Amino acid sequence: MYKWTACIGLWLFLGTGMSQGQSFSDLELDAYWSLTADASDSLGAYPDLELVNVQGPGPDGIFLNGNYIYGDPDSSLAATPPIDWDFDHLAVALEFKAVDSTGTRPIFVCGDLYRWLGVQIADGQLELVVNDAAIASAATVEPGVWHRVAVRWDAGTARLFLDGAEVATATADSLVHSTVDGDYRISNTHYGVARAFKGYWRRLQVWSGRLTTSVAQVSGNVGLKVWPNPATKGFWVRCPGSGRWHLRVLDPLGRVVHEGAAEGQAPLFLSLDASSPGAGYYVLEATDGKQALRTLVLLQ
Repeated sequence: MYKWTACIGLWLFLGTGMSQGQSFSDLELDAYWSLTADASDSLGAYPDLELVNVQGPGPDGIFLNGNYIYGDPDSSLAATPPIDWDFDHLAVALEFKAVDSTGTRPIFVCGDLYRWLGVQIADGQLELVVNDAAIASAATVEPGVWHRVAVRWDAGTARLFLDGAEVATATADSLVHSTVDGDYRISNTHYGVARAFKGYWRRLQVWSGRLTTSVAQVSGNVGLKVWPNPATKGFWVRCPGSGRWHLRVLDPLGRVVHEGAAEGQAPLFLSLDASSPGAGYYVLEATDGKQALRTLVLLQ
């Protein structure tokens, strides 16, 4: 009975993305900076993050001290290079752990001049930022706790997610931005109010534009080989074609329990000893920036 229930949940997950409403499966993953080993984009699409006076990268990502970059010589900055955005469909996700949630502090901001999309904390309450306007959510953030925050924009509607659950929405005619490079990047700094995030960042992901081939068409194990399946402490993966693949193992709630990277069709062994997920059905997801392949894996 347990296996049947888990399987049903996984198929729902495959169809809709994160349980509780978060779904980016129809968008193209553009960049992924894990920040747990270095500042590079594991997909190879963009240069390293610009890091100024930060601790890390390391297992806990990077630490930003919260001092405004132009107001204090002891200040931290983390910023992506300019992103080639599709301003009709995009999303940003980030794992963070706040150290200070008093007052108003950004978690991340898209755009230096116009701050066209982002997330901030206002005395512990999470707020969605669209075109420099703040929209309060019902979610609160406690210092010292890891969370995953994400924002998705689809031609007129912005949605804010915390740990997979949708907590706020907002509408706008468009995202208002300039054409200077600074308005095409993501950073920890809100330049309009001279405030910066204080805490830890890791696993920054950017999606931009819809997939040319829908996930519904490529879902399943088409071209994606996994063995043994069922597995115990790990399994081999072989991806189709050439290029670099980002691999994730996700539990039925959409939480990442293991990650890896594969080059072309070279087999890669994913060891799950360290992550120690429980027995049941999991999703193996392989993305190369152009398509997403998924298949079920049973762990015993």
